[in-house]
Amino acid sequence: MLGRKSQVVTWHEQVGEEDIMENQISMCREIIIMGGTMEEGLNHLVRRMGEGHFEDTRYLFDDIMEAFRAINAALETVSIQWEETKVGELSDRLQMSIDKMNQFYEDNKLDQGRIDMKFVLMPAFSVWIQEIDKCLSPLIQS
Repeated sequence: MLGRKSQVVTWHEQVGEEDIMENQISMCREIIIMGGTMEEGLNHLVRRMGEGHFEDTRYLFDDIMEAFRAINAALETVSIQWEETKVGELSDRLQMSIDKMNQFYEDNKLDQGRIDMKFVLMPAFSVWIQEIDKCLSPLIQS
């Protein structure tokens, strides 16, 4: 009887591990999708700012800030040795760019905001999301 019970527990543990791994893979896919959505939003912001609609883009920028926070929170749940990657450093750099852009909105510094968005924030985002994709792709493909 004990042997059977141990086998049942072991089987449940294996099913649990498979469920955890499937959840991890699903989370990784969602992170990649949300990153793509962020990129689309940022590209739209750059276009709208170029057309002179700086103030009208605030709501979208707020959504992008929220997506960034959500991705960072989701990354913490993924079982990867993040300290062996550049994601933390790149997240910090992108957060600084987002904070600076937020300040431009608050101070109504339209010209500086447009320049910073295009030449600082967008490149920081691109490097960040590429590193995340590089780290998560092996998990998704496994």
